[in-house]
Amino acid sequence: MTTQQLDIFLRLAKDLNFRKVAEELYTTQPTISRQIRLLEEEWGMDLFVRNNKEVRLTPEGIIMLEHARKALDILNKGQQQVRTRMEDIAGTINIGIPETMDFEYSAMSAISELSKSFPNIGINLKKCTYGEMREWLDEGKLDLVFTMDFDLKNYKEIVYNDFDTAVCGFITSKNHPMAASDEIDIEKLSNETFILPDENDSPGRKKDLLMLLEKMGISSKHILYAPSTESAMIKVRAGQGIGLSDTSCVSGHNQDIFKFFPFPEQFSNISVIYVWKKDNLNPVLALYTNMLMKWSFEKEK
Repeated sequence: MTTQQLDIFLRLAKDLNFRKVAEELYTTQPTISRQIRLLEEEWGMDLFVRNNKEVRLTPEGIIMLEHARKALDILNKGQQQVRTRMEDIAGTINIGIPETMDFEYSAMSAISELSKSFPNIGINLKKCTYGEMREWLDEGKLDLVFTMDFDLKNYKEIVYNDFDTAVCGFITSKNHPMAASDEIDIEKLSNETFILPDENDSPGRKKDLLMLLEKMGISSKHILYAPSTESAMIKVRAGQGIGLSDTSCVSGHNQDIFKFFPFPEQFSNISVIYVWKKDNLNPVLALYTNMLMKWSFEKEK
């Protein structure tokens, strides 16, 4: 049971109209129906009679309505008390992001809100290699990291949430012969060198690349490695080959230096996620992750 489900139950009991409640909460009727069904399953009773003609409370729903009102009121009062106490909270949060990532993809708006709402909190933002983020998160040097979902398999004992979506593609130097084209040329790509960060920094990246190339009908297997993603982009800029990038990266926006070619739509989307350790009890971390969840929810609306 969640406060959201209780809120939906109370709204629906008042309006007896799934469409109206969905509009009030900027969501869909199936979402409202699913949340009510989950609540009914948890409580072991039907709360509403719903058919093509009407929606009305069951006798059980009428009894639970008053209890739900009291429960939600108690929870809201508790939340207000916590917020009042949290206004004076102090501490530090250490956040890591990939060295090539645009700061806007690391939720700068949520960082600014955290700093404004809690002036006694220290916020340290550090750009890292993928390997450093995993290592420093394990060691407790970082509280939270922003990364891409392809690296999730290399983390252990963590919690994560989706934050945003980026578009993947190939990236070349503006001076590379391919940069003269507006679209990916599969035949030409088969003769190209692909540049990847070393397996120590990004385990599994080679396997992912070869799988992608095979699906796209590209036969090239010539891969050049660099110590990190940033150094891989330096090699791309020097014209030594073609790299993999996405729209969360600073390089993908620099059209004076690089040319970005999005993958075909079925391969293009990738998730930006934020990750933290299950056993991290830093209260500032809890504040920040709550803000990120709120930010993502409001963005979806």
